[in-house]
Amino acid sequence: MNEKIVLLRSLLRFKWRLVWEILKIIRQDHEENKKRLVFVTNNMELPALSVALLYKSRWQVELFFKWIKQHLRIKSFFGYTENALRCQIWIALCVYLLVAIIKGS
Repeated sequence: MNEKIVLLRSLLRFKWRLVWEILKIIRQDHEENKKRLVFVTNNMELPALSVALLYKSRWQVELFFKWIKQHLRIKSFFGYTENALRCQIWIALCVYLLVAIIKGS
């Protein structure tokens, strides 16, 4: 695992001024599939391994929502509170399981 601190210059278009940002770039070679993973963060306090594990956890959440969209056919959410999301996902999951049971018998 390799990490670098870089200084990034960007132009804020709404204020038309240059801004400098300090970022940490973390490179990790993945031995299983022979790929290099690159993570970028502005959190200088976390060690590189923690940042990589956070990205891995976030990726699992992305895969979960991808599965939900593909299998449960949720095109949009009716509410955005935690309770509304839980209810809609549980209802869609129950319908998915009922349909699977009916198709199986």
